[in-house]
Amino acid sequence: VSLSVEGKQKRFIRSAFSQCLSKDVVNQIINDSSSFTLGGKEFEMSAIFTDIQKFSSFSELLTAKELGCLLNFYLTKMSDIIIDEKGTVDKYEGDAIVALVGAPVAMPDHAVHACAAAIKMKKAEQVMNQDIIRYSQNPKPSWMEESLYSAFKTLVANNKTIFTRIGINSGEMIAGYFGSEKKKNYTMMGNNVNLASRLEGVNKQYHTNGILISQSTKELIGDRFVVRSLDRVRVVNIKTPIGLYELIEEKSLASPELLDYMQNWESAMAEFSNKNYTKAKELLSSLAKKNSNDNVAKYYIHLLDDYFLKGTFPKEADGEGVEFNPDDGVFKLLQK
Repeated sequence: VSLSVEGKQKRFIRSAFSQCLSKDVVNQIINDSSSFTLGGKEFEMSAIFTDIQKFSSFSELLTAKELGCLLNFYLTKMSDIIIDEKGTVDKYEGDAIVALVGAPVAMPDHAVHACAAAIKMKKAEQVMNQDIIRYSQNPKPSWMEESLYSAFKTLVANNKTIFTRIGINSGEMIAGYFGSEKKKNYTMMGNNVNLASRLEGVNKQYHTNGILISQSTKELIGDRFVVRSLDRVRVVNIKTPIGLYELIEEKSLASPELLDYMQNWESAMAEFSNKNYTKAKELLSSLAKKNSNDNVAKYYIHLLDDYFLKGTFPKEADGEGVEFNPDDGVFKLLQK
């Protein structure tokens, strides 16, 4: 009898947790029930924060039921990608996903899995946006809920597409079960978690394609990914300047053109760092000509034209969201 009870308990744990935890984590809970007790441990891991840009504008167009169906459609796809990359979904906050990779089962390549998940999420988003258009132009499939179908039609009619911003940081964090004995969640905390959350929003400042990673994450991923350098910045509540990088693609999937483009980008940023502003503008302008969708290049051209080439620097009063310190070449990110 005890064996059948134990089997039932394991099945319950597996079904209850497999939706938001990676298999490794679920197996650890099953094999070691003491890991299910309250309290946190320190882990070297990566935190992922995601958010849909201008999601409030979706809420204004959709009924509560349509919004719920759309969110479930989106969150299911994105969460599956995180879990497939050995991550754990910590929580959902509306349209935002908070996830971690590298706990409670220590994982030396946590940063690689986090970055791989982010790139796959952005690719899944492209497919999702295409699917929304395709479904809305055809009769409703029999399996699809009416509310999801009407949500798709409303998004297309209003030219709305889903755009996810993702921030990733790696380092020492606390992870464990927090709450009460009756209700507890597996979650993470610490300064390094806060930085990942901050980076998600900074994508907006730089007009990226959606993924920002910190210097510490970049140092852990070797040369497996194509990344581009942005600025050294100071963020709110964190004193030490950190390097910002935009995560672009898995290197093995990158075209020669993309690799060449990013090499030229690094040359432009080196000129910018060395205060050769005229040369930096020349290089950035030629990149913007090659790729008219490169809003990051346009952002730097704007800073050069309106400030650096005129011998001035962005200050808080200018409303740019950044303040430049010419003494150390570091941008301070202001809270918008």
